[in-house]
Amino acid sequence: MPFIFIDNGSPSIRQYDTPKNKGVNPVEASQRTQAVGQESQNPQRQKDVAQYKQAESQHREEQHPKPVELAREIMSQPVVYLNQETLDLDDAEQTLRERKISHLPICQNGKLVGITTNIQILRYRLKYETNWYHTKVFAAKPDTDIHQCAHVMFDEHIGCLPIVDNQQNLVGLITRSDLLRVASQYGPLEFWA
Repeated sequence: MPFIFIDNGSPSIRQYDTPKNKGVNPVEASQRTQAVGQESQNPQRQKDVAQYKQAESQHREEQHPKPVELAREIMSQPVVYLNQETLDLDDAEQTLRERKISHLPICQNGKLVGITTNIQILRYRLKYETNWYHTKVFAAKPDTDIHQCAHVMFDEHIGCLPIVDNQQNLVGLITRSDLLRVASQYGPLEFWA
């Protein structure tokens, strides 16, 4: 799946291949295990589990969740960002604090050129970093599969993934919180190892 890698404002398409999983086959790892001991024989416990499953099923039917597959379906928008022309560290800190956000894209004429975070600014203030924002940024398009977005965020150790259109204009942002919100609201959850 191609991703856009923005380096000092210059975009390039980067093919991103998901690393091969090692270890147990996902199907084998997801097989349900039988409860062992007296607790599994307890009729009250079995009744409680049955009631819980029924209530969960009813709640799910009331919500009518729709399948979520693409970045545009979960991305946050509109996105708060800084203009590169008026870039200021104090403004960035104030914006992050006032808006209660952790990631702040930097744009030039609406096009993504960088990003900063609370942690990046803190590391700069403590002299661990020489720059308070990144000019190398992974980005995705609105029609990118959310599983691929999650893989890139996990593999590259990034907390957000800006979403850009074909002209590199910033149109949305996916954060770890967006992925967790979808995973927790649209169950049933199915994890693979």
